[in-house]
Amino acid sequence: MNKLVFFFLEKFLRSPRKEWLRVDSIFMVLGIIISVATLTLSLALFDGYTSAMKKIYFGVNSHIYFFNGKDAPINVELQQKLEQFLSNQPEVISFGKVISNQVMITSNGRVKAAILRGIDPEIDPQPTAYKKFVKVGSYDILENNKIVIGYKIARELNISLNDTIKIISPVNSKVTAFGMLPTNKSFIVTGFYKIGMHEYDSKYAFCNILAASEYFELADNVTMYEVKLKDDFIEKADYLA
Repeated sequence: MNKLVFFFLEKFLRSPRKEWLRVDSIFMVLGIIISVATLTLSLALFDGYTSAMKKIYFGVNSHIYFFNGKDAPINVELQQKLEQFLSNQPEVISFGKVISNQVMITSNGRVKAAILRGIDPEIDPQPTAYKKFVKVGSYDILENNKIVIGYKIARELNISLNDTIKIISPVNSKVTAFGMLPTNKSFIVTGFYKIGMHEYDSKYAFCNILAASEYFELADNVTMYEVKLKDDFIEKADYLA
């Protein structure tokens, strides 16, 4: 193929009519060069954008999630089987329990819907890179009354570091003489995270899994497991799951 291209190129350049010196020929060649350069630059930028988005997405999300197919919490028996299985998989770097549920965050007379995730902050390495995205404050959720929230949640509700906020959820509402009463729990805000994706910065809050378990009254049950894979197996996550 290359020999054929060079053959026609040589024939064109050595043409006695010197057609390649014509203005329209020069503009044609320049047009092709500029088009190819633009396409190459666009592909490079797109590749860089894709790599950056993957880095962010897989930083806040694990590569594999395990749920109970019956739309119920994962009980202790299933947890033991799952942990034994994951511990023996060479593709797995780490895994952890998660309790996740929808809640309402209230502060300064304002209310916002959010998703509260209870995680184990003592796992090393973590299945996700939550800590890396805490831009203000600290990732201190070892105590059951500490919480890290998205910076957009803080901005909308006018929350500052060390403020006390309330989490409200109808999941474990109590029956009273006045009807169903949602339970609430107070947390101290220790940090704000900023991922750069609206879906996460404006909705998610993270606390200790023990606090989430107590609040949602799940005892030793959990909502799901998150699993981090080795780099060589990330693209095969769907197959491995």
